[in-house]
Amino acid sequence: MKPLEQLVRISRWRLDEKRQKLTDLERLSERLRADLERLDEGLAKEGEIAAQDESARPAFSNFLEAELARKTRLQKSIEDIDREVEAARDDLADAFRELKKYELAKTSQDERARRRQLRTEQATLDELGTQLHRRRSSDQDNGAS
Repeated sequence: MKPLEQLVRISRWRLDEKRQKLTDLERLSERLRADLERLDEGLAKEGEIAAQDESARPAFSNFLEAELARKTRLQKSIEDIDREVEAARDDLADAFRELKKYELAKTSQDERARRRQLRTEQATLDELGTQLHRRRSSDQDNGAS
């Protein structure tokens, strides 16, 4: 395998890895956002229950404190993951640019090789044509004598 082919193959593999990492991070972000939404819904429901039932109010205070701490941790995790998603997007863009650079170099190399091959084939055909012309000329000269 030619060196540029290897670089293209490795770059594609790296690009696929980075795409997978980005996808995984985006899924994690979505899951955390869904958890946060469920937490907010649960807080609202429990708040309604506590508002209607006086005996639930003391327990709701402890529940609310714990859930707000959990919400804060979830929000921080979402912020952290969002930063990682942005970094992963940048890495993906860099990997894509690198792949394109190698693909363009390989395309250029392949085109040069193709042109060299065509020149070689044309030179061979020209030589055969010249030899055929010489033979015909020689045969005509020998036949005329």
